[in-house]
Amino acid sequence: MTLDGKIATAAGHSAWVSSPASRAVVFKARAGSDAVVVGGNTVRRDNPRLTTRRDSGHLPVRVVMSRTLDLPEDAALWDTQAAPTIVMTQRGARQSFQQHLRQRGVEVVEFDFLTPENVADYCYERGFLQVFWECGGTLAAPAIASGVIHKVLAFVAPKIIGGARAPTPVGELGNVEMTQAVNLLDTSWQQVGPDLMMTGYLPSSGGLLALESALSYPGNKAAAAAGAAAVAGAAGAGVYPSTSSSAVAGNVGSSSSSGTVTAGGSSQPGLQQLLQQRNRANGVRVITFYKAWDEWGALSNFSPHPICVLDRAAAGDSSSSSDSSSSSNTAAATSSGASSSSNS
Repeated sequence: MTLDGKIATAAGHSAWVSSPASRAVVFKARAGSDAVVVGGNTVRRDNPRLTTRRDSGHLPVRVVMSRTLDLPEDAALWDTQAAPTIVMTQRGARQSFQQHLRQRGVEVVEFDFLTPENVADYCYERGFLQVFWECGGTLAAPAIASGVIHKVLAFVAPKIIGGARAPTPVGELGNVEMTQAVNLLDTSWQQVGPDLMMTGYLPSSGGLLALESALSYPGNKAAAAAGAAAVAGAAGAGVYPSTSSSAVAGNVGSSSSSGTVTAGGSSQPGLQQLLQQRNRANGVRVITFYKAWDEWGALSNFSPHPICVLDRAAAGDSSSSSDSSSSSNTAAATSSGASSSSNS
């Protein structure tokens, strides 16, 4: 977006707000995702391709959300030779256009109610481990409000467009006071070319620690969820607890010096304890997948490339390799093993 918070002019022109260096970061993020989601406005105004701009490697599925299917007959996304495309819509919308899309090789999925939550659930059922919501403000607002977005990647270009009607990155959220603003967690800034890139996590995700706890320690998901609720509540109150203290655990249920959280009448290891566990040499971390990691670093169920997992506990400082296949595999590695994981 521009310095005054616009993603296009009042006439809808947006090529280009950000620099080539920033767009290269976006292409890399696409290559590390299983699906890229946009709304109908983006298709009508920008006619994007949503490819990775690379000759090889993992290609994410391109997802278009449109309740009415008021979409152009010819769009770059209907070319399924470049990458697969799924159009998600309300049940019964423009049956003739649905048939046109299917003849072009586009998959059409109908929902009784097309919402970001239902789309996220569907992506999960399809095995999409990371979903990249690259949408405009109209779709970004309900996606953020529904809690399906965990991480925010924002670029600020040193440009000023102006215009009261020029679109902004996020549409109406219903906030009337600054106290209702969404405060991001674990934020960081980085210069990319002439632009500034900010990354941060939505309070509903609980931040990096809660996400990692839920993904890396399946038996402790209850504690991770409780900690995420605590962090979200603290962020809503304008309080940012430090992971080096017991502030997170102390905000949910009751806590003790051992880092235990009591939630719903049961005692579970708290986030502070999980933080200590993740760096222990003998701490076992389990990742379940049936295809993962392509040459671009994407964690995907649909990449056929082999992977290597370092397991010093079992092999005595020697590495063990595991080929990905269509059947389910489980790899256990020590905390020194390289692993990455993200949820949709």
